Amino acid sequence: MVMRHAQPAIGSPDGSDHARPLTSRGRLQAASVGRRLAGLGWMPDLVLASDAVRCRETWDGLAPHLGSPVRFHRDLYYADVGQVLDLVAREAGEAGTVLVLGHNPVQGVVLARLAGEGLFLRHAEAVLLAGEGPTWRESLACGFRVVTVVAPG
Repeated sequence: MVMRHAQPAIGSPDGSDHARPLTSRGRLQAASVGRRLAGLGWMPDLVLASDAVRCRETWDGLAPHLGSPVRFHRDLYYADVGQVLDLVAREAGEAGTVLVLGHNPVQGVVLARLAGEGLFLRHAEAVLLAGEGPTWRESLACGFRVVTVVAPG
């Protein structure tokens, strides 16, 4: 799964982009997508997320519905597509389903690399993908297909 964080505030208390929190709408979006993913049976075995405040708060809205282990990574905040895919290859291990929670524009580029489809993800959208290989490394090399897009409702 590739997901963009929910709607953030325009600014942050300290003025940094990294510290931008979610708006009240963003918190509702995150919870809505969490409910929808759980309802579809898409429960990640592992979540790899940017450590930006808006991603942490998006996870806070998803977590009650998904209950997956999460690993926050500073490098996902400034990551390029190669860094995202390297992180998945290194950390996915035996996980059957991995959710990568991050930022545009790289999330759209990751989708283009994985599934041949560049999508601009709106806030809190999650793209569900099915791998074509038996392992993460093979799937990352062979590609994925888009199953569906889950948006907040």
